[in-house]
Amino acid sequence: MNKNFIGIDVSTHNGEIEWDKVSSEVNFAMIRCGYGKTGDDKRFIENAEGCKKFGIPFGVYYFSYAGNNVEAEHEALRAIQLADRFKPQIGIAFDFEDDSLRYIRDKGYSTSTENIEYIAKSFLDVIEKNSNYTPILYTNVSYYKKYYYNLTCSKWLAQWGVNEPSVDCDIWQYSSKGKVSGIFSFVDLNYADKLPGLHNENVYYKNITEIFKKYEEKYYKLAKETINGKYGNGAERVARLKSLGYDYNFVQAIVNKLVK
Repeated sequence: MNKNFIGIDVSTHNGEIEWDKVSSEVNFAMIRCGYGKTGDDKRFIENAEGCKKFGIPFGVYYFSYAGNNVEAEHEALRAIQLADRFKPQIGIAFDFEDDSLRYIRDKGYSTSTENIEYIAKSFLDVIEKNSNYTPILYTNVSYYKKYYYNLTCSKWLAQWGVNEPSVDCDIWQYSSKGKVSGIFSFVDLNYADKLPGLHNENVYYKNITEIFKKYEEKYYKLAKETINGKYGNGAERVARLKSLGYDYNFVQAIVNKLVK
């Protein structure tokens, strides 16, 4: 990898950051904007404002707790909504880690390779289709080989303690123990050969409210068709909805709401 750029990734866990000092040592930043269904990173706004003020190109990442494609889609829409306030140049990254896996397992969701890949693909597809941000997959080597090897997208790879990344990537997170002026904790350090999406400063961003409305209409229409018997009952309904790529539990929850 050509180490043309050096960057950091940060979240509220890094505390208050003096971005004027950071700007003299890094070329870019990846900032956590949110997590789960509705969680906003407490320092996202101040971190994004700091990057804008001191001219640091940045992207955002969203820490996922999605257990199925529908939850992943809604997380992606929330990420777009948060990003739109600042229009980050580098893109939006999907971040799914061990804590995510434990959470969805405890909630009874499948942790199969197929489901985790589908969750990631669903998130990235929403970014691709509903915004002009570059969709980015954050992963380590183990997760890439187990879950993501079929995905073709910009990659941000975490691999520490090696001289070069073992998977082709645009951004390489090479250390979790970095020290940078203006940050009073250890910070993740990254190299980049090229920065994904660094051309998005003046683009048209779609109306996120209309996008949310579209998804809501789609699933309510599906629920009404289910009530009318289009997809059968019991095991047949489950199988038919899943074969069409829909989340049965989500559709059934809407059905239950409508028939009350």
